[in-house]
Amino acid sequence: MIDQLVEKVFCARNATHLAHWSTKSFADHMALGDFYDESIEILDKLIEAYQGNFGLIKVSKLDNEVGKDVIKMLNDQVTWISENREDISSKVCALENIIDELTGLYLSTIHKLENIVTG
Repeated sequence: MIDQLVEKVFCARNATHLAHWSTKSFADHMALGDFYDESIEILDKLIEAYQGNFGLIKVSKLDNEVGKDVIKMLNDQVTWISENREDISSKVCALENIIDELTGLYLSTIHKLENIVTG
């Protein structure tokens, strides 16, 4: 499951980075920039902790869903992460906490993209 999470976060990171470059909204620009910076930092922390407990992981592929609506992608992924939290973490509390931090970033970004408007 951890490999699937890596795949999803990298996909979201790439999609948000491309959306960051193309938006005309300053609020969206900032929210998307925060997501692509922070998501990789949190994922790195999670993978290093995971590997400290279970050994090295292998990620064999990275899907590319960049053409999708970013908000829909983030919503779909946060649902998937929440539904698979225990399987991803193997019920290790420290890993669950980092996954919760990642989920919080997703939710905060969704809120900013949907509700914060400048103008």
